[in-house]
Amino acid sequence: MTDCAAALNGYGIGARYDGTYPGSTYVGSCANINFIDTWSATLRSDTRAYIEAQLETFESKTLGWIFWNFKTEASAEWDLFRLLNNGIFPQPLSDRHFGAICSN
Repeated sequence: MTDCAAALNGYGIGARYDGTYPGSTYVGSCANINFIDTWSATLRSDTRAYIEAQLETFESKTLGWIFWNFKTEASAEWDLFRLLNNGIFPQPLSDRHFGAICSN
């Protein structure tokens, strides 16, 4: 996951991911990260694995879980509805592609 969402780090401050945040170094481009239809198969798979790991961890170590955001203006990776609509967020929640990710 990135911090490419607009104003996530403060208005006009920039992102660590693309190196525009003060003191950060470039990891990757934020140019297309908010356009889910341009995501590579690898990014889609990595994002789903990250979500599944979160679900699994919270299910096994706490009394539940929560997703960080339901809807955003322009940040697909933080938008539950867009992730659901694009088959990246498990639906139903038990539909896991990666099996056991975390160990006890």
